[in-house]
Order: sequence, then structure tokens, then C-alpha cells
Amino acid sequence: MMQPITDFLSNPIVVGTTLTLIGLHQFSGPIPFFNKDGAFGSMDFGTLPLFGGVTPVKVLGIVAVGSGLVMLFTKRDTITSGEFMSLSAEMIEGARAHGHL
Repeated sequence: MMQPITDFLSNPIVVGTTLTLIGLHQFSGPIPFFNKDGAFGSMDFGTLPLFGGVTPVKVLGIVAVGSGLVMLFTKRDTITSGEFMSLSAEMIEGARAHGHL
């Protein structure tokens, strides 16, 4: 059940769109609806008991926090020291074969 959620939150399109919309909202920039003086931040989707009013910026903030947590705490592609040594040996062998060393 968590895999679809983490896939969604780590999707580059979701992260990029969220960051772009939050960034646009911070300025009084060229897009009137998304800037901090426009209607985007003050739209109201209702209220929740513990959180108060639900606005698009708060929803984007939740997505941003979730995406950040997924990126920080999910397994990354790493190599061990043994793999690093064998890859380094292959790199040096390739460099010698091509006359670079």
C-alpha cells in the first residue's frame, strides 16, 4: 500500500510541479492567479478539525513535506566499498587499454 504513495510522492513531475507552484506563489510575478496577491492562496476547500482551513497552498505544502520525507528516507542506489574497488580496477584497466595511462 505504501509503494504507490511513495512512487507518487517521488515522481519528478509531482515534485517539480509542487515546487514550481509554491515558488510562483511566493512572488507577485507574471502569473496573476498564482502569486501571493491572487486568489490561489486564499481559495478555501473547507476546514479540518485540527488544521483549520484547507487551501491549495496548504495542500501543496503537505505534498512537499511528504515528497521531502520520501526522498530523505527511501533507499538510495549506493555501492559498497568492495564494489567501488572492483569498479575502480575496471576503470584503470580501461584507461590502460585505451592508452590513457
